[in-house]
Formats: sequence, structure tokens, C-alpha cells
Amino acid sequence: MPWKVIEVQFQKKIDVAYNKAKLENKWDWMRNKSSLWKALKENEMRLGWGHEKGTISASEEW
Repeated sequence: MPWKVIEVQFQKKIDVAYNKAKLENKWDWMRNKSSLWKALKENEMRLGWGHEKGTISASEEW
């Protein structure tokens, strides 16, 4: 994806100027947090996601 296009679209949406370096840093931070959340939710804690209610689902033992 061309970063200049992303910069312009992002600025239009939130009305704040971010350069390529700031956008890349934010993207990397969000990707890491998302990976951690997914690992905790699905594998580490043996929890699931209840799509109907938008909440975490757990077994009775949990």
C-alpha cells in the first residue's frame, strides 16, 4: 500500500497529521496488541468469543 495515500486518507478521517513513520509505528503497535489479545483469548487461557453478545465465553470450570 502506498503510504502517501494512507497518510492523506487518515488525515481526512481524523483531522490529525501523521507521517509515514508515525503510522508505521502505530500499525506495528496495534498488530502486536492484536496478536497478544488473540493468543490470550484463544490459546493461552482457553477462552472463546461469544459473537452473539460480543463477550468472552468460558467453560464452567473456568
